[in-house]
Amino acid sequence: MNLTFHFVDHKTPEGNIVVPIDWTDWLNGAAIVSSVWSVEGPGSPLATLSGESFTDTAASVYVAGGDQGRSYRIINDITTATESARRVVLMRIR
Repeated sequence: MNLTFHFVDHKTPEGNIVVPIDWTDWLNGAAIVSSVWSVEGPGSPLATLSGESFTDTAASVYVAGGDQGRSYRIINDITTATESARRVVLMRIR
């Protein structure tokens, strides 16, 4: 499994943000057949995810909420016909 980290530090508790991940460089011509998003972080209110979508080469999710000063891991696990990979977006709520 391939694991790559990205960092976002411009989200506020009230703000909403779309987190896109372009997988083209990793896919080497393959296509994404499934994409699953999850969030890890400190207590309530935890950042929430909605509007998950993906194409052959990219995945995105809508992130809302989160506690000011806290950090969250927004995780995208994708699968192709032969492999799987994970990318993690580290998101600090300012």
